[in-house]
Amino acid sequence: MRNTVILTIHNKEKTISKILHNLLHSLSEETSNLILILDGCNDKTEKNINGYILSFKPKIDLQIFHTNDIWETKANNLGLRNVKTEYATIIQDDMLIMHKNWDKVLINYFRKFEIFAISGRACHEFTFYKKKFNV
Repeated sequence: MRNTVILTIHNKEKTISKILHNLLHSLSEETSNLILILDGCNDKTEKNINGYILSFKPKIDLQIFHTNDIWETKANNLGLRNVKTEYATIIQDDMLIMHKNWDKVLINYFRKFEIFAISGRACHEFTFYKKKFNV
């Protein structure tokens, strides 16, 4: 297991369970660790995360950190300081990942082309209506 996924979260009570569900169901055996950083959350995000984790019981090492709204870049840095694997992947709290084994695909490119970083941004707009994502 060579990868840690870092997810910084700020007030995503309505969507975090679905985000986590898709994330945890799309990871390959390459990812062994998940770092969640609750960045100044003052809504029910943490409660919803705990409820999802208790119901799903993921087979992954999970660390949760709390910060006082330090913003995304500093929160990412906190996550990176706690990585103990060969690779780290940072995702955002509004990323609904639907590609199975996406982490393995990225790591294969890291190895094949000796890449040290990949940055990707998508502009797919989605709405959250009646407890469903509409992409």
